[in-house]
Amino acid sequence: IRARGVGCERGRVTEWATWLAGGVDCSKRRLHFAVRDWVVGDAVRGHALDIDEWPVPSDVMGTREALFTALCELRDKRIGLGYRDASGKLHAVAWTLVDVGWMKEVVMAFMLDCKNRGIRGWMGVLGRGQSEPPGGGTYNHPKAVDGEKILWRGEQCHIRMDGEFGL
Repeated sequence: IRARGVGCERGRVTEWATWLAGGVDCSKRRLHFAVRDWVVGDAVRGHALDIDEWPVPSDVMGTREALFTALCELRDKRIGLGYRDASGKLHAVAWTLVDVGWMKEVVMAFMLDCKNRGIRGWMGVLGRGQSEPPGGGTYNHPKAVDGEKILWRGEQCHIRMDGEFGL
């Protein structure tokens, strides 16, 4: 995936970008992440400007502590620093979605850390692939946006508050 490109320099924001977004998948040994720049016009197009792995030091500390540490380092030393375009202008990543499907309590503790530090744009998400339960890939659409639990509703996705963590 890292070798794929659209004729743009890796790590460099394109001149047509209007916003940046990232995603992180967590595992015991590493965080897999990608940051893309996007433009919305007649069509949505994006450029993968940073695809890489970040080490999770599970061998030298407990898995929970290692995952929390790695997420903080990725935020503070890579994604949170932003990315520059050819003119040198710095672009912040608008949001970074972190999969909570593994070690949810640690990922949500990281989200609380972001909130407590006033760092915006990092969100825990739970994705469901076409073959994953519940429902074998079916999506259960909430009936309405209530402003408390369901904050936003799209065609095949929604944003919901996590009552357990208050996020």
